[in-house]
Amino acid sequence: VKVYEVMKPEEVSSLFERLNEDTAARLLYQMKEKKAGQILASISPQVAAKLSERLATQRQQETQHTPAKEKR
Repeated sequence: VKVYEVMKPEEVSSLFERLNEDTAARLLYQMKEKKAGQILASISPQVAAKLSERLATQRQQETQHTPAKEKR
């Protein structure tokens, strides 16, 4: 993840378009949001849409598995 984060979004975009969707989504999910957004903005709209759906699903699953804070 750190390797991709230091690269320019334009350089990373061609790699992400070739990666397996699961792998690309996992990498984006672990990146800083600003960098992930820059990468999504520089890849094709079709691939960006698919990866965005996967990211949303991962984020939703994470929030469902995180216990709610106790109310005091």
